[in-house]
Amino acid sequence: MRRIILPLLLFTFWPESLLAQSADTSLAVIYAQSFFFNVVEAKDGRVYAGSSDGVFEMQGTEPQRLDSRIGYLKVEADGSIGIDSNGIRFNEQKTFMHLLPYPSEEREETHVSKGHFFYIVSGGRMHVFIARPYEYLYRNHSIRTVSEHLVGTYSGIYYRRARLPDWEYPIFTDGYIREFNGKVFIPYDSLRVYDINPTDSSLVPFRQLPEEINLRSTYDIRYVPKLKWYFIATQNQLLAMDSAMKASKVLHSFDSTEEPVVIVFVTQFIVVFAHGQKVICYYLRGGQKEVLGTLPENVMDGAISGNNKFILCSSALYALKEKRSFVKLVDLQKAHTLLCNRDGELVIGTDAGLMHYDVRTGQLSTLVKGVEFNRRALTLLNSRIYAGSINGLYILDNSRLKDIVQQDTILREQPSRTKIYVGLAFGVLLLSTIILLLLHLRTRFRYKEIREQVAAMETEEVKPKFTREDIEAFIRSDLANASIKSIKERFQTNNAQIYNLLQPEKPGNLINRLRMEIVQEMHTEGALAREIALKTGLSESYVRRIWNR
Repeated sequence: MRRIILPLLLFTFWPESLLAQSADTSLAVIYAQSFFFNVVEAKDGRVYAGSSDGVFEMQGTEPQRLDSRIGYLKVEADGSIGIDSNGIRFNEQKTFMHLLPYPSEEREETHVSKGHFFYIVSGGRMHVFIARPYEYLYRNHSIRTVSEHLVGTYSGIYYRRARLPDWEYPIFTDGYIREFNGKVFIPYDSLRVYDINPTDSSLVPFRQLPEEINLRSTYDIRYVPKLKWYFIATQNQLLAMDSAMKASKVLHSFDSTEEPVVIVFVTQFIVVFAHGQKVICYYLRGGQKEVLGTLPENVMDGAISGNNKFILCSSALYALKEKRSFVKLVDLQKAHTLLCNRDGELVIGTDAGLMHYDVRTGQLSTLVKGVEFNRRALTLLNSRIYAGSINGLYILDNSRLKDIVQQDTILREQPSRTKIYVGLAFGVLLLSTIILLLLHLRTRFRYKEIREQVAAMETEEVKPKFTREDIEAFIRSDLANASIKSIKERFQTNNAQIYNLLQPEKPGNLINRLRMEIVQEMHTEGALAREIALKTGLSESYVRRIWNR
């Protein structure tokens, strides 16, 4: 049976009614020579497909022919698989048509989930996907930061899965949301502090911080229980504040405000932080400061695990040694956030996916491929890793990361096996007769024909029926409520089409740019901040902040 292996990865998410949990999936193979009627699951859990060449049992990515019966399959009362004499199509839906490389309103589908595999029959083809064990929440939300009970997004802040009202709480955050000692810290222009009410778990505004404590442009906050101190990073300062939040001390300040202070890691003895390319250590007992070194590029993040200290830059991961030296561990691309999930294992957020690095073996592996993750949106809570992307929140079981890595290895090896088969075939052809060569060439032409048909269908049916100008006009018509979700609903499209049409500009960046243009225009015309906020969907405080800039 002929199969088409696609060098195409489709990242999509299934509802919990279908899989045990939501999943990131990759299209592994399409079987296109036989005409497939439908796919069903028997009572014993086995998966069968009806085709023009007989009944097949799906074993992973491979169909195994059982018998020569032709037609649509059905599950009999005794659990066995039979042929429907009336040709009735079972479980026929259009739920997952958007996953296929050639979606069409004319086609319908049958689908079955089995373990890590997901099967879709549509248009006479069998599509085999490999599902990865991820949970996926906050669909179409750009996740900026995650704490124990809060999720910060570009479209609001959520507390225990419910959105906080805009008139009482910040509508977004400028930095990390943190939770310590029954308090919630939300950077919003300055630092907003709330107590968690132990009675009903509601958020109660904390008393006003002293005016002498300047927390404007707060970026991050850490807490050391043994010291009972908070350490706060702003745009140009590193501060220490007592647990009562009544007094603070500036540990270090910078003249430049281009890059915020990055807290690399904190212990009860030292605070290691960075500003730009420079890494600095502050000794808490004596108050001395020491420059540990300067890296080739700006420091993005850091982590500590036992005696291991790690520094993350955009293009590389470094280890900080005792002799104040930096050792490059691995090269990266557009990395920004680092998490030490256990001793010797790291999770790295990048603009192109979520990575796993084993310090002991030096192996860099992919956990989530082709997804842009946001800086500051990576944390470990209760043995689960929360990773915020531009399109939603990924939740991974920390104990199953190696399983995910192994699945990625399977995906990468499958095309390799195909190359081996082709190489062997080529070796045989060199020793074969002219007749065999002609037969082989005939087969190759047929294979090329199938690929061209698939490509033509994809090109014809996926081509959007709207333009970039149409999207911009729609955004301008309702700027206050514009979002990726509203664009998708208006034009009946998906994220991929929107991003491809707007590239290199991202939808969120386009919306923000148009809002900034309106802010400038209305400000020039003398409009009030309240009027501009109503028009653009921004808060009045944020509008005034833009004016001050």
